[in-house]
Amino acid sequence: MFSDESLENIILGLEKNKFLLSLNLKGNNIRSFGTQVLGNFFVTIIIYRNLSWNNIGLIGGRTILKSLSKNKTVLLLEISGNDLSSDILEAIQIATSANAQKIYSK
Repeated sequence: MFSDESLENIILGLEKNKFLLSLNLKGNNIRSFGTQVLGNFFVTIIIYRNLSWNNIGLIGGRTILKSLSKNKTVLLLEISGNDLSSDILEAIQIATSANAQKIYSK
């Protein structure tokens, strides 16, 4: 499990990586502050992200949803087990599906 500071340092390092296509942070007890850090990182090009089984919660879910409006390259986001409401889960699914449709219809 990452502390908030550790996660922030990892993300700062990953932001410099221009070739990362997949990121699995499953089960790291990422909470609301962590999703704010990740939200800034969501503008980088990563096609697949696994954030399942953390403690993201409602505020974190909203942060992720807001970040997805800026990043159109996330095609798949696994986010189960995070105590998110069904409307947030549905909105995230719609956003990632729309991204995939735009990319694959070209």
